[in-house]
Amino acid sequence: MMLLLLLTLAILAQPAAVNAMGDAPSTCNNRYDGRITSFIISNGTRTFNAMAHPGVAFDVKANGYYNVTFVIHTANASSNNNTDPGTTWYNTDINDFGQGVCVPSRTNTSIGPNQNVIINGTHLTDPRGTGTQDVHWGTWVNGMPVGGVSYHVNWIAPTSTTTSTTTSTTTTTATTSTTSTSTTATIGIVLGNVQSTSRTVSLPPYQATLPSFNVGSGSNRLLMVGVSANNNNVLSITFEGVQLTRAVSSFNNNDAEFWYLVNPTGTGDIVVTFAGPTAAVVGAYSFSGVSQSSPIPTAATNHNTAAGSPSVSISTQYPNSWVLDLPSIYGGVTLGSPSCTQQWDANMPGAITGASSSTIAGSPGQVSCGWTASNGGDLWDDVAIELAASG
Repeated sequence: MMLLLLLTLAILAQPAAVNAMGDAPSTCNNRYDGRITSFIISNGTRTFNAMAHPGVAFDVKANGYYNVTFVIHTANASSNNNTDPGTTWYNTDINDFGQGVCVPSRTNTSIGPNQNVIINGTHLTDPRGTGTQDVHWGTWVNGMPVGGVSYHVNWIAPTSTTTSTTTSTTTTTATTSTTSTSTTATIGIVLGNVQSTSRTVSLPPYQATLPSFNVGSGSNRLLMVGVSANNNNVLSITFEGVQLTRAVSSFNNNDAEFWYLVNPTGTGDIVVTFAGPTAAVVGAYSFSGVSQSSPIPTAATNHNTAAGSPSVSISTQYPNSWVLDLPSIYGGVTLGSPSCTQQWDANMPGAITGASSSTIAGSPGQVSCGWTASNGGDLWDDVAIELAASG
């Protein structure tokens, strides 16, 4: 089971003369190495995908700030070759000097294997005043530093008009909506929790449970549940007894379904009831910052008639939407190499393989997510939804 951890930090600019190096990788207790898989920047008026557009440049007022949200995907085992709770590590020169950081800290061991660790940070002002700053972020993999992300900040005079720019070799893409206040920048749709499980249900009432799911405490919340099954479709899904609504389904070869609940609260069990015996992969997302009146404006389905790998395309209607996909394929094959960001991927050999991925669509248009199936693939169904941001 892949888990996701959300961390928040404040990155305060300091004079370049301060030569603090922070944490060395060796000081992080039971360190899990990993690579940066997603990196989103917000300057308060626009957002940029630094993974898709390396070297992107943007403007920030010299008395202002910008926000970064990035994901480190941890390895299957720690540097001590175990799967016990541990830490991860990254480094950055955002403060004009190289600084390593143990996450959550040197001794706070709350991170595990195969985990998406989401880190939020705000960089408040640049002490040099106006000018261009080159910033780099990286991680540690197999005993070596690994470069991950680089971008350029144009610190401009406070009276100047802030505009977004690109380098001559890149094109910026808005990827999330932002809300600005005097002290913080908040990304519109925020992923709070992801959890998944796999079950075989053989006796009435044919139920699979995803226990103790926490939907978080942000505003404008949404619970999304995805189900991949082989023999029977879903009849109902509840969260702490409250019924969810089906958003989309496709069952031409294997069942793939998304269900949702607007404004859930607290922690509780997700119970999926099937029409009969089946093997199933069940996963759940919690979000905040999602439209409560029309959370899922668009959905799409796809399936194949000959062995292959799953993919699906969807035309989003609104800017700064999230797209989720959910493939369902025979368990004699596995899935890998997703074109969007993997959130879960589980194989029940000989029965069903279910997975889900996500991406952020900065502007309305066509979005595609796909996976590579082993051994030439098999018959599959794939569904996708658009999540619209609130406000």
